[in-house]
Amino acid sequence: MEASRIASVSAAVLVGFPWRASGGTGEGRAARGRVDRTDERCGAITLTARMTPIFEETLWVGDPPPDGLPVRHVVWREDRRNFVAGLAAAIAAAKGDRVIVVGEGDPTVSSELLLAFVAWPESAVVMMPDAAGGDPVPAIYRRDDLLIRAREVMASAESYASFESFVAGVEVAVVPSARLGLGDESSALSAISKGTV
Repeated sequence: MEASRIASVSAAVLVGFPWRASGGTGEGRAARGRVDRTDERCGAITLTARMTPIFEETLWVGDPPPDGLPVRHVVWREDRRNFVAGLAAAIAAAKGDRVIVVGEGDPTVSSELLLAFVAWPESAVVMMPDAAGGDPVPAIYRRDDLLIRAREVMASAESYASFESFVAGVEVAVVPSARLGLGDESSALSAISKGTV
């Protein structure tokens, strides 16, 4: 029997943005070293192949997706150097109560990590630590907490909000991988099977 996919959480991959090097904010990512676009696009396709069996909705935010890919295209209108504009587009477009946002070609995003984020519902934003404090991708966002801000960013002619200002005033949990339960999918799968996520 085929397992049902998760409808309460959407997944989104941001396509067309430089994700390499270190740094924990959208501004830091804007300065990251660029990599070959063909490699990044292949990475985005690999990520969607990992997400679509798990989630009812997978969003491809940015450049048009390849034909036949089972994703919903979301246009990223703003300057691609602005990470928050892409994040806002994903949150505004998502149908799920929460949305996992990842960057194309991110090798850290496994099915195990996606399930671990799903099983951690306590905060408006859940992300993993990095050298700057918290890494906004991959991360999971509770849509209701950020939808008004996301729409404001989408409506702004110059939506250059910082990530810190975008999430100001909402509960942000920076959770190490050990606390997410990585290495043991059982807690996430149990929560999903019991309908608690």
